[in-house]
Amino acid sequence: MTEHTGRTRKAEQAEQAGRLRQSELRRQSERPEQPPQTQQPEQPQQPEQPEQPEQPEQPEQPGQPEQPGQRQIILVRHAETAWNRSRRYYTGRDDPGLTPDGEREASLLRPHLRPFRDAHVLCSPALRARRTARLAGLRPDISHDLREWSFQLPGGHTVGEGCASGPCRHDVWDGALGDRACAGECLPEVTARVDGVLDLARRLLAGGRPVVLVSHGNLIRMMTARWLGLPAAAGAHLALRTASIARLAPYDGRPSLLGWNFAPAFDARPAAPRPLPPAGAIPHPYAPRLPRRPVDRPVY
Repeated sequence: MTEHTGRTRKAEQAEQAGRLRQSELRRQSERPEQPPQTQQPEQPQQPEQPEQPEQPEQPEQPGQPEQPGQRQIILVRHAETAWNRSRRYYTGRDDPGLTPDGEREASLLRPHLRPFRDAHVLCSPALRARRTARLAGLRPDISHDLREWSFQLPGGHTVGEGCASGPCRHDVWDGALGDRACAGECLPEVTARVDGVLDLARRLLAGGRPVVLVSHGNLIRMMTARWLGLPAAAGAHLALRTASIARLAPYDGRPSLLGWNFAPAFDARPAAPRPLPPAGAIPHPYAPRLPRRPVDRPVY
């Protein structure tokens, strides 16, 4: 009996173990299948960044360099009048207008003065000067100190007429002649007026803009001589055409003449301001080589 009881207990334990295994299998079958785990690819190792060298300190930036044209005085003589054509230039306060050729000459100045449209522009009150400035595309302020040298000779005269009836009294440039040659403004009076114009131009140049002066032949010749530190009478040696351009500027610490007697009606050259050469490297001679057309009229 004892043996029978032991076999019965073993059978019950085996049956109970089987039920447990079946129950476990059912629970496993009821669970949702988990997707297979994919292996993440290995991330490549980032290369080591080299150390950045220290940046040197930047020097302070200087101001804008001065452009070559900013400290120039541009002298413009008015275009042709009937008295210029006949060389009756000792005229006093008379104010003839431009000839048709003079109108054309003044218009040809326009492209050559275009780079200086923002300059300080001063002009003689004479009709011929104001008309020249307008045709050249300038908008000037009027300065009475730029008026022509007044000789006070009614109707003017030529050099030949002035010397035909005795000693040549027309030579107003000769200060030694004194009152004998001075019927209007004497040389010292005009010199003082010209020096005042140049003082004004220097003050305007200090503001960083060029200066354009539209005036008359004798006054421009005298201004150029005084700018160069010469006696006013030295202007008598500077021939100047109508509707011509001259350029004055300080160079290498000295007042200098950069261009003279350029008349677009005579000199075929495109409009481009010539820059200043480096200090100490002035070509010899420092003067532009201009292609010339045959001159069909005298210089006056």
